[in-house]
Amino acid sequence: MPYLNDYWRDQVTTRGMIDLISASYPVNSPISARPDWRPAQRKPGSNFEDMKRQALDPHRVSYGICNPLYGVQMCSARTWLTRSAAR
Repeated sequence: MPYLNDYWRDQVTTRGMIDLISASYPVNSPISARPDWRPAQRKPGSNFEDMKRQALDPHRVSYGICNPLYGVQMCSARTWLTRSAAR
């Protein structure tokens, strides 16, 4: 976690966060991906090349904003989100 400052590195370690997947988010939720875009072995949206081929290239998208479909209660501090997004 070299991109986090000492405070947030400690928070991630103390909370036992190994990724940013919320325990309250259902892994196989039908709203997490279109059925024809759902990969067989990975999480939906976990492979940039798949997302690019399926969603970005057909519409000639150069820039996009990705938003989660769930509340990310693990990372609720605006400071952490702002600093992480800027890196």
